[in-house]
Amino acid sequence: MKAAAPEPQRIPAGLLASSKARSAEVVTKLQKAMRDMELEIEQNDGLYPLNGGRVSAAEVCRRAGVNSITLHAPAHKDTTRKVVEKWVEEVVSKAVQGVKRIRRTVTDRADAWKQAHDEIATAYHIGKLEVVNLKAALHEAEKRIKALEETNATLVSQLDKLSSSNVKSLPKGKK
Repeated sequence: MKAAAPEPQRIPAGLLASSKARSAEVVTKLQKAMRDMELEIEQNDGLYPLNGGRVSAAEVCRRAGVNSITLHAPAHKDTTRKVVEKWVEEVVSKAVQGVKRIRRTVTDRADAWKQAHDEIATAYHIGKLEVVNLKAALHEAEKRIKALEETNATLVSQLDKLSSSNVKSLPKGKK
């Protein structure tokens, strides 16, 4: 007689559902971490601000709060792990990588911002000097107007005193 083949063990339905839920939760956490990292890279003009600028599957797992060994488990090895690795490749190809390149990029950006700041400060100081010059010119013009108004008033009063003259002043208020 032949020995009967052992019957495969059946996994209880509740345990299977719990396992699938945990796997789905891991995938959700990883997807959220990848979106967050993309936003941070975009906000920092192509530089990942954490982990020395290095983007890796381990960094995605760290950000997701998932142990990196999880990607090597049978449930994720051929699916989730491949998706994460592909995403990392895409991000690395777009982002600035390497300590020297990152330092150079940051230094270049800082120099550009410093130059822009210096240009704004220079324009501000030139504007302040122009305001001072305009205030002085206005003050001189107001003094000149006052002197001319006094001269005009003196001449008008002299004309009014000369009643025998053919010159008459115009009535005030009409122009």
